[in-house]
Amino acid sequence: QRVDRLAAIFPFESAFYAKHGCSVDFVGHPLVDRVHPTRSREETLRQYGLDPNRKTIVLLPGSRAQEVRYLLAPMLKATRLLGDSYQFILAVAATLNLEQVNSQVDQSPICIIQGDTYNAVHASDLAIVASGTATLETALLERPMVIVYRMAPVTYALARLFVRVPHIGMPNLIAEQRLVPELIQSQVTPERITAEARQLLNNPQAYRVVQEGLREVRRRLGSGGAAKRAAKIAL
Repeated sequence: QRVDRLAAIFPFESAFYAKHGCSVDFVGHPLVDRVHPTRSREETLRQYGLDPNRKTIVLLPGSRAQEVRYLLAPMLKATRLLGDSYQFILAVAATLNLEQVNSQVDQSPICIIQGDTYNAVHASDLAIVASGTATLETALLERPMVIVYRMAPVTYALARLFVRVPHIGMPNLIAEQRLVPELIQSQVTPERITAEARQLLNNPQAYRVVQEGLREVRRRLGSGGAAKRAAKIAL
């Protein structure tokens, strides 16, 4: 009611706003221009002393302390269940205290990094990632993932009253299908995380299907230049 023109960053937004009589243009998502690795997989693994011949799983437990409090412990327990067949990277968001995260990892054989997430995801075979912007970044890097999310039980109960979407993960919403697994609330257990990770990593055909789907997600987000298009509309 109060705007003359809308610049939408997700493809499904245009149809929704147009249906309600808004003047709207899909400009693409600004992350398309930003999310790129700066090193090859081999270079990144070598930098962190990891074996390029072993499958690598990256953990992305969120960018807020509360998310990490709910998600990091089951992620770490899942790494122990997955075992020595895999090597693990924990990518700590710049918004988090690295020392506090380090203290939670204890003696687990996990490579902990900060400030190099895109390269870590690019170097990995699979991401276990908190629902949020990181899922979109992981999708743009075309890396299969298991999406997890937990919040306070009361908050979740309230959210259920108002939120009516078939998926919580942005890649799944954009793909309009359950492209990658989602684990929510009580489903976020080490056992479920482990099972979903193995389902993808041990099934080459399923893995390829997910990668192809993520390429389509990337295509749907535009070819870049979203900020310039939005600026042009404003001008």
